[in-house]
Amino acid sequence: MVQGSVPDTTAILVAAGASRRMGFDKLSYRLPDGRTVLETSCAALAAHPAVRQVVLVAGANRPECERIAAACPKPCCVVDGGETRADSVRNGLAAAEGALVAIHDAARPFVSRAVITAALEAAARTGAAAPAGPGKGTIKGAQGGRGGSTPGRAML
Repeated sequence: MVQGSVPDTTAILVAAGASRRMGFDKLSYRLPDGRTVLETSCAALAAHPAVRQVVLVAGANRPECERIAAACPKPCCVVDGGETRADSVRNGLAAAEGALVAIHDAARPFVSRAVITAALEAAARTGAAAPAGPGKGTIKGAQGGRGGSTPGRAML
């Protein structure tokens, strides 16, 4: 059970990016249930019993972040992002009040409670943790502009 093994946690959702690689604002994309990716990410972290505070790190989407923060069932604040992701995380950390901090990419809305719990428990034990899962696709290395080695999935 999380209560005894994980200290009060602040969840920082990094949502200040411009979605340049996607070509559209992926955080405002509406999922089949009608909520945006950002709303769904925030709800997943806010629903976890160890999370006592949520910090939304905003960019041009600050009005949307303010709306989500106002509806959040846990204490939630919005801070401005920075020029880089590291700067944005730093700004979120400055607002964090928890003994433990979980930093989440807001573009990954389907994080499960089990993954959150495992990451928080590992971080509480060791000082830091990051969830990872096995690679599913085939990854090819490139050599001189041509296909090269294929690392085994167990390595990814």
